[in-house]
Amino acid sequence: MTTRNQTRLLRLLKEADTLLFDMDNTILDLEELNFYVFKTAIEKYTGLKYTKKDYLEYTLGYRFPENIVLFLQANGFKFDTDLVLKIRNFRRKIKLETLAKEPKKHVRFKKGAKEFLEVASKRYKIGLVTSSALVVTTLLLEKLNITQLFDVVVTGDSVLNGKPHPEPFFTAKQVLKSQITIAFEDSLAGILSAKEANCFTVIVHSKGVNDAWIDKADAVITDFLPLIEFLLSPQND
Repeated sequence: MTTRNQTRLLRLLKEADTLLFDMDNTILDLEELNFYVFKTAIEKYTGLKYTKKDYLEYTLGYRFPENIVLFLQANGFKFDTDLVLKIRNFRRKIKLETLAKEPKKHVRFKKGAKEFLEVASKRYKIGLVTSSALVVTTLLLEKLNITQLFDVVVTGDSVLNGKPHPEPFFTAKQVLKSQITIAFEDSLAGILSAKEANCFTVIVHSKGVNDAWIDKADAVITDFLPLIEFLLSPQND
C-alpha cells in the first residue's frame, strides 16, 4: 500500500469515533460492471459512443440523474425526462439481473476492505454513504453478507442532494452523532461532499482511474491492509 499523510491518518484513527465509506470502487470493486451497464444503456437509447473517459468524467461518483444528464448535456442533448428514465431503468435492470445471478463473479472487495470493516466495526461507528440506489445497495450488502457491519446506510435516493453536496455525509454523521469522522472515498464528487461535511478524507487510489483528483483528499491509500495491522497492533488495544 502506498499512502500520503500516513502519520496524520494513523493519528486520527486513534482519535476518531466514526468511519464512513463509499461503496462502489471504495470497498467494492464494481468499476467494470458499472461501466458496462452505463455503456450498454446509454448507447442503446442515444446512439452515442460512451467511453471509459466519459464514465470517469460524467458518471463516477454522481447519483441519478446527474450520472446520466451530465453526459447527455456534454453531447448536446437537451434535458429529456423520458430519455433519462429509460436509460436509468434499463441500466438498473441489467445491473440487478447480473448481481442477482452471479454477484461474486462481478463484485470483489477492494484489498483488505472486508477485513478492515470487520475489525473497525468493533471499535467505531460505521456508515455506508453511497450514490447507488437503495435497491442495488441492499442487494449487494445482503449477497456479500456485510449488512450487519454498518450502523447506518445512506443511499443516493434517501437524500435530496447527492454528492458533491455534503448532505449525504452530514446525514450519516447526524444519525451516528459523530464527533471525529474519517471518510473513505474514490471519486472527486465524494471527496468534495465529505470535505464539506467536515470529514477527514481518504481516497482509495486506483491507478488510471482516479489519478487526477487524489490531491484533493487529505490522505491517500491503495488498500486497507496496513490499516488493519495498525488497529490490531497491541498499542491500539
